[in-house]
Amino acid sequence: MRVEFDPSSKQDRVSDTINGKLVISHEGHPHKDIVPLSGQVCFPNLQILPPKIDFGCILNDTGKKKYLVLTNISEMAVAYEWSFLEDAPNIDEQEEIDADNAGKKKKKKKKHLPINEVFDILPVSGILQPGQTENVEFTFYAGNGLAYNGMAVVSVDGGPDYDVPISGESNNVSFRLSSNSLDFGEVAYNESKPLDFYIENVGKVPFEFNINLSTLSRQGVIECSHMTGKVLAKERFKIQVKFFPGIPDNIKETFLVECGHFPAEKFTIKGVGIYPGCLLSFPRVNEVDFSDRCDRIKPMLEKGEIQYSALFHGNEAQKMLQPIPPKMVDKEKIKIDDPFTLDIAAEVDRQVLCEKIIDVYEDSAFRGT
Repeated sequence: MRVEFDPSSKQDRVSDTINGKLVISHEGHPHKDIVPLSGQVCFPNLQILPPKIDFGCILNDTGKKKYLVLTNISEMAVAYEWSFLEDAPNIDEQEEIDADNAGKKKKKKKKHLPINEVFDILPVSGILQPGQTENVEFTFYAGNGLAYNGMAVVSVDGGPDYDVPISGESNNVSFRLSSNSLDFGEVAYNESKPLDFYIENVGKVPFEFNINLSTLSRQGVIECSHMTGKVLAKERFKIQVKFFPGIPDNIKETFLVECGHFPAEKFTIKGVGIYPGCLLSFPRVNEVDFSDRCDRIKPMLEKGEIQYSALFHGNEAQKMLQPIPPKMVDKEKIKIDDPFTLDIAAEVDRQVLCEKIIDVYEDSAFRGT
């Protein structure tokens, strides 16, 4: 008995194992013999990973590279060659005003290029031995606001053709900030307060951002939850800003938000550092220095030249004092004839505190270097 196997029935040129059964019936006997049949058809075949190339949306007039891996999964050498199948691009339409001042608008289609001028493949052809792999480079040359969809075909000599969908789009980077300033109000000078703002990508092209704190007058006054990051298309990225006054004073700082290739955006931080204070009738450690400072600050307070937003006001403080008990000995009573002197003393103390804190900060910064 002769059994023949015809591999020509396998029209798709994909290697496969074909199984069947041979049933032998005996004349005059009910018994049947079954013989398993198996035949292997081998063609030059490739494995392609990933099966498609998507460049996403990139910046106009730039380029991007992606890679796939070809693997010879057959038992023979594979000779291959790449080519393109043209497909209709997705073309956005733009309106422009006619130059003849007629006021009529006309639609102008953006010019699109042949797909083989938009995408490039390297190497275009080659030979792979059994089990051998090769990296294939795909390059997308972005146009001006156009989306391209096409098909790259790798033809195998003696084997099948493999279709690899390719797509890419280009556009401008577009973003906005939820705010260009944050006002933290009054914050204890030795505490911190967080507020948030958002970087929003309103375009199709992902972009990277960077927070630049080099413009701050001193380190530590501002901390950001993310100094760098990437904002995907149509997404928002939250930045938490932590404000640490450090001194009891009006504070206004500016840092920079750098997005993509655009000029940096200025971001303003405002806040008022406040502190708990107590005025005592005891003599000062350095009465001469205290008196000199009072003489300098008094005319500034009278003219409203002190800009601190949380100034002490003696009149208001005096109204909040508890009444003096009548049994208190007269010599133990302290009478404030001019509440304005309290304003002067409180402002002197605040400025001295600011100076001492800044001196400590500068000394520690100097030691750190």
